[in-house]
Amino acid sequence: MQNKSFHAISLLASIFFVFFFVKNTKADSMPHIIINEIQPAGSGTDEFIELFNPGDSDIVMDGYKLAKKTKTGSESALLSSAKFSGTIQAHGYFLIAHPSVKDTISADLAYSSSSYYVSNDNTVLLYDNAGAIIDKIGFGSATDFETAPASNPNNEESLERKNFADTENNSDDFSVNSLPSPKNSSQIETSEEEYPVDSSEEENDTPEITCITSTSDIKLSEIFPWPSSGEEFVEVKNVGDVCVDVSNWKILDGSGHHKGFPAGTVLEPGEYAYLEGNLYLNNDSDTVYLLDKNGNTKNDAIESRAYEKAEKDFSYSLDGELWSWTSTPTPGRENSITSSEEETSATSPETEEAYSLSDKICLNEIFPNPKEEFDEEYIELANNDSESIDLFRWILRAC
Repeated sequence: MQNKSFHAISLLASIFFVFFFVKNTKADSMPHIIINEIQPAGSGTDEFIELFNPGDSDIVMDGYKLAKKTKTGSESALLSSAKFSGTIQAHGYFLIAHPSVKDTISADLAYSSSSYYVSNDNTVLLYDNAGAIIDKIGFGSATDFETAPASNPNNEESLERKNFADTENNSDDFSVNSLPSPKNSSQIETSEEEYPVDSSEEENDTPEITCITSTSDIKLSEIFPWPSSGEEFVEVKNVGDVCVDVSNWKILDGSGHHKGFPAGTVLEPGEYAYLEGNLYLNNDSDTVYLLDKNGNTKNDAIESRAYEKAEKDFSYSLDGELWSWTSTPTPGRENSITSSEEETSATSPETEEAYSLSDKICLNEIFPNPKEEFDEEYIELANNDSESIDLFRWILRAC
């Protein structure tokens, strides 16, 4: 009887051991990929993102996606799922680089566009073909990261994992590397203790590109003049193809009050920045002027935007080519035009009275192609009615 009980207990213990071993072996051997080294753009476009496969199986990455996120939360693709393809070997690397240096460092793939960059204070995210985040690293002042962000590297430096560590803590797992060592899919680790550095890489001859400090590609994007609580703000957007350093650029109101963007404010293509606080914006009507760091008066403005008949808690926002009032302020991100005629009327009864309709307004003169001695094109309207007509919210549109 005792022998039977002993054998039964031994059998159960063996089954449990086998189950536990198999279960944990499968969990440990699940295929995964880590972001192993990153060199942001810095002073040039010599940036790359190196992936590593610590598992024992090759992984096909067709349909994966590589993206970046700014510290304001704006996310954009670096390498789209439509262009992401290839296989990363077991214990092997895979290299993705800016198009300008793809051939120089023998990268496996390039970003989807040469206008895409990774900057300090960003987060880099790797998605699988099901849209799930496999790995991410935030650094500097990034707001998306694993546990704590890593440090920002200086120009010509990279962030590299410490011996492939993946503790879900970017600060602990990554360190600054003064000698970046991008490795492509031709390189495989034969032992986890070996970390070869390819010192034969030729120096990158690509001309260094620094962020420009004055351009008309920085545009006014949103004005929030009458908050019931919180602060006024004015937002700008980089609509160009290169990064722009807007440190000490200024926002002026119609009376000449000004506020400047703090040092270190850099806008990548498509990114937003905004100034908030008491900007002395009038609640009824005012004009906002945008000046670069060398401008001092309204006459130096790169752009200006006038508004009138502001409504409490509405922002004046650019939607494509048209400005309109919206009940959804969106500082630091894409504008959202959510106000409607019905909503505006319900919120502000006087608006309905001011919004005039008339068939007595006509186009009187159009000057489409001025010669050099004239400043600007113009369109002239005429009122054939005996009463004044308020043109608030009327629109001129070219077809």
